[in-house]
Amino acid sequence: MPKERNTEIKAVHRIWREEGLAIRCRKCRKIVVPTTEGPILVRPTQAWCPDFCHERLQNGRHARILGVLDCFARECLLLKAASMFPTFVVEKELECLYLMHRKQEAIVSDNGPEFQAMTLPEGVSNRFIEPGSPWQNGHIESFFGKLRDELLNMEICCTGRDLKDHYSKRRQHSTLGNLTPAK
Repeated sequence: MPKERNTEIKAVHRIWREEGLAIRCRKCRKIVVPTTEGPILVRPTQAWCPDFCHERLQNGRHARILGVLDCFARECLLLKAASMFPTFVVEKELECLYLMHRKQEAIVSDNGPEFQAMTLPEGVSNRFIEPGSPWQNGHIESFFGKLRDELLNMEICCTGRDLKDHYSKRRQHSTLGNLTPAK
């Protein structure tokens, strides 16, 4: 800030104080989202963590990739790309997963509008992470980081099924003793 401007502001503030006027400071409203402690994972299908990844295609269009990971087994349950994912589409995809796998106890997700507006079946709780704290949902964030590094940035043309199979059936995970999630 230039020195002249700074002295003008100080003079205005001094005059306001002398006249007994209060300098109003606008406070930012903070969105309050209830957070809960993460589950202690002891078995598969106990908690799933869904999230989105954004990718720019060769033709300049944008795509969103919805990924759902089993937090315990680190298995990729769903990997689907589309231009947009409204809440009802996310709910439909999760319902399909409920039919293929046992219904989980919790969904651990960020505070995206798609996840906040979801209605979950009875017995499934929605556990939100704190806003601006992606490390609290580290499983899916790590998954998307590795997906980008190993496949998306290498310009390999694959289908969503190929990407999901690569992560769940062929890629070894150090946290699983260098086994694949399928093993």
